[in-house]
Amino acid sequence: MIKCLPIAILMFLTTGLMAGNPDFRTPSKTSRFFIEITTQGTFVSFIDLFSKGKYSASFIEINSDKTRNYLISNSSIFSLTLKGDTFSFANFRCGIIDIKDNVIAYLDKAFLQKIFFIFHRIGFRPRITDAMRTTQNQTKYKRRGWSNMEISPHLVGLAVDLVIYSASDREIIKKLSEKLGLKFLYHGGGGNRHIHLQDERHWSDIQKSDIRLVSDSLNTFLKSLNGREEIQEIDSLKQGQNFIYNFITEKFSGIFFNIEDIYGEKAAEINTGLFEPGNYNIRINLDYLEKGFYKVNVFESGKFTVQKYFVKY
Repeated sequence: MIKCLPIAILMFLTTGLMAGNPDFRTPSKTSRFFIEITTQGTFVSFIDLFSKGKYSASFIEINSDKTRNYLISNSSIFSLTLKGDTFSFANFRCGIIDIKDNVIAYLDKAFLQKIFFIFHRIGFRPRITDAMRTTQNQTKYKRRGWSNMEISPHLVGLAVDLVIYSASDREIIKKLSEKLGLKFLYHGGGGNRHIHLQDERHWSDIQKSDIRLVSDSLNTFLKSLNGREEIQEIDSLKQGQNFIYNFITEKFSGIFFNIEDIYGEKAAEINTGLFEPGNYNIRINLDYLEKGFYKVNVFESGKFTVQKYFVKY
């Protein structure tokens, strides 16, 4: 049974990636944003689209006031659920962050939001030298004394290692890590001195017995992509029909939009990332919705905030 499980997982992943998208126009290289946040910062937003209530496609949008903007499409995002634990990953080799060539550039989606939040605060200076690992690499690290763990958060994209940063950068990273629930380590010797960050909240919640199985399945799947990952630079949001949401937060918050049609069928779910205390304006591009009447349920840090309505013409 155990030997067959990786195949079953791969079949699930492949089926999800090949799902049709009849009610939404799939973005092309000239696409506009799904989302624009007209406030200084770098934001990583997750967009899940649905057709008649059934999942059809996923995208991740990276937008910033200081860098280029990117859309990560379906072929570079995948997830699986095993024994109640859900693992969701995205390719982040998009040109904004300096990444060592041999790094497997996939991270847990929620962890990726936190990493981009930190990198924006320190000017995108550090270089990522390690992210997701294979079980073979983790075994090699332990054998050579580079790690004392057989089961590491690196195996499921919940850890990164950073080099090239100043002493002040290091202190900022440490303080932000505490606020974001990340474990901060400064270790290694000589030329291997580095910062290690891991999503301690998520890592402590998941079962460890199947981590190697999950990692092997994921890395096998990555090999099957054979370079088909799609990350594209996108244009700014221009004139068109948008849903606008303004809000003020007094604490670190995440904003989540649940969009449903008039029949109560799910049309889209949008997680817009992390916000520091301040005043924000979010524009959601409605071009990807069919014509009709919609309601939007807005949640702040997991708590329902308000319900709004709009008509897509």
